[in-house]
Amino acid sequence: MTRERLLTPAYAMLCLAYFGVYIDFYTLGATIVSYVVDEFGASQAIAGAVAAAFSLGSTSARLVSGRLIDALGMRNVVVWSLVLHLVAALLYPLTPTTDLTIAVRFVHGIAMGVSTTAIAGAAVANAPASRRGEASGWVTGGGAVATGLGPLIALRLADAPIGQTGVFTVAVVAAGIALLASVVARKGLGETHPARSRRERGFISRPALPVAAVVALCAFPFAVILAYLAEFSESAGLAQPATVYFLVYAIAEVIGRPSVGLLQDRMDDRAVLAPMMAFLVVGAILTARATSATMLLAGALLLGLGYGTLVTAGQTVAINRTGADRAGLALGSYFLLVDLGTGLGPLILGLLIDPLGYRNTFMVGAGCGVLALVLSFVLGLVPTRHSPGATIPVTRT
Repeated sequence: MTRERLLTPAYAMLCLAYFGVYIDFYTLGATIVSYVVDEFGASQAIAGAVAAAFSLGSTSARLVSGRLIDALGMRNVVVWSLVLHLVAALLYPLTPTTDLTIAVRFVHGIAMGVSTTAIAGAAVANAPASRRGEASGWVTGGGAVATGLGPLIALRLADAPIGQTGVFTVAVVAAGIALLASVVARKGLGETHPARSRRERGFISRPALPVAAVVALCAFPFAVILAYLAEFSESAGLAQPATVYFLVYAIAEVIGRPSVGLLQDRMDDRAVLAPMMAFLVVGAILTARATSATMLLAGALLLGLGYGTLVTAGQTVAINRTGADRAGLALGSYFLLVDLGTGLGPLILGLLIDPLGYRNTFMVGAGCGVLALVLSFVLGLVPTRHSPGATIPVTRT
């Protein structure tokens, strides 16, 4: 049988737009804290507020992005959220105070939360139903590439004579490319259906919540390693290999996401979740117990194959359970919980570092991954001998 076509011009442009958004995000994110400290003499507390403002804006946007897509249509939200993205990128070098920078970061976070939800939702919703997993893997693969490329570009530019001006320029160019790509893609996108009843006009997709809760719990080990890897590696004498830890993680993501998407399209929609969680747990344990560069980077590889691919697989499950015509609502609900897990992981598990140390705290994070695996069985997200069927049934909100 001939496979339905995935690589349409509209889909290719959406992939480019997603990549541009994340290059913009990671180039600015890698240097913005040091910029406000150097430029405005901000304290570490204020610098932390600058960083937190973006996350707060992004998480807030997840709550309303699905409703916006229902009200305005997927095509309109993709384009106008990227207009806001570009405006925010242009404002950074023009803000004269930290207070205004915090405001710009908050608005930029809103644009990020809405645009990434809308772009990913459009890419998957407009893909053939038999290739949604693959569609999700390829479009989000651009974000994985940007994870490694964005900070590398930003730090090289920040150390060069052009300095932060170069970083701002790259961010603006990336945001501009994303906007242009979305305009080109717009005509090739199908439109979402408007919400037809009060029940459908809600902010949350209940069918998406089980997989969102499981992946949010899996975000705990990833987020605590992300937050405390530098301090842990210094104390463990592994500072040098730790510098490429997340580069290895990103490479595993880039390879793993499309591959897992292909498997997800050919197997039970749930069958890929359990192996990804197992990789996550083993990767966290190897990181926690690492005594050599090889062991540490093996942990990075498995963490990327685990959590990095689980996030993408989970979003496909969320869309399949909610319905492709409500993809924006599904992804908004899904990433709302995943973002909360990413934010709460370092906050909650970080309290254990003083009494337990870094290694044992990372092991507690691995335990959260085990708990997520158990929860996935309880919620029916992992197939058993008594759960036949090719996919999780689609349920309308």
